Amino acid sequence: AAIAVLYHDVQHALPIAITSLFYISPVFYPVEMIPEKARLVYYLNPVVGMLQLYHVVFYEGGWPSGTLLAGVSATAVITCLAGHAVFKRCRESCVEVA
Repeated sequence: AAIAVLYHDVQHALPIAITSLFYISPVFYPVEMIPEKARLVYYLNPVVGMLQLYHVVFYEGGWPSGTLLAGVSATAVITCLAGHAVFKRCRESCVEVA
């Protein structure tokens, strides 16, 4: 949101980026369908880990691995901290609306 205040084109590009993430994420197919060579690049998608957690719980009926849960949690914390840092940097440019 803070970046969208400074760069107005972000509001037009964001829906395209989110839709693209949806189509390249394993929503309706398992990660095992991705070739082994491409999985390292595929795991760079931040949505993949979170969707794998849902697949394990809902489709396989098990508990997710601690490694996967820790990775997704770390990604969430890093994303939150990065967003907070960007907001603090751009705070003066944003107008507060009550």
